[in-house]
Amino acid sequence: MKTRAVALPQSLPDPAQWNQLIARYKEFRLLYLQLSPESFGSSYTREVAFSEETWASRLNNPVALNTIIVSEPDDADESTDDISLILNSPWLAALTLVGPLEAKTAAKSYEDKMHLQPDTVSFGPPAPGVDSTYVLNAMYVLPSERRKGLSYKIIDFAKQLALVKENNQKVTLALILGDDNVPAMKSYEKSGFEVVHRYWFDDTRGGEVKKTRAAVMRADVECNNAV
Repeated sequence: MKTRAVALPQSLPDPAQWNQLIARYKEFRLLYLQLSPESFGSSYTREVAFSEETWASRLNNPVALNTIIVSEPDDADESTDDISLILNSPWLAALTLVGPLEAKTAAKSYEDKMHLQPDTVSFGPPAPGVDSTYVLNAMYVLPSERRKGLSYKIIDFAKQLALVKENNQKVTLALILGDDNVPAMKSYEKSGFEVVHRYWFDDTRGGEVKKTRAAVMRADVECNNAV
């Protein structure tokens, strides 16, 4: 099966297509919140109540670019446009690229944007020559499509997008995940990330407060490292 990594448009001139895109994004997001609730900071119960305006804002957020992997039909070729695939082909994986954030204050900015507990996140000191940090958020691969390399494909696609946004200048990519999420951590490690920080936070998922440990991973990416 052929697959393609694509970035979801943040707007579309055709209202019907835009509404279709919102519906597909909403459907896929709610699906993986149901299938793997332990992997995400939000919940199905919370997001199923979102208004259409809220779902649209998830797509047209200027500092959050949503990416997916779609299945390509057998008769598709390089000339098949991304929009057709996004609207009509099965979605297999997703990942959000948040940024750019100023490297020196990226951790604090991300805490504020995501309403995380203050003074818990650290991305480490900025690397020499790096001005911007991007955060990878909410990576998901359908259970039926795992062990097929899709996680590496969508991570590498996010790297490329960040480099393009920074005119191929060196950039830092960071992410936060549960310290016990071993499969995702291994995928990121194989893609060049390493754990730079761990912290405990008050986890309110499930209706009760419990202490949960999170891991922060990071990779400094240059143009010649892009896949």
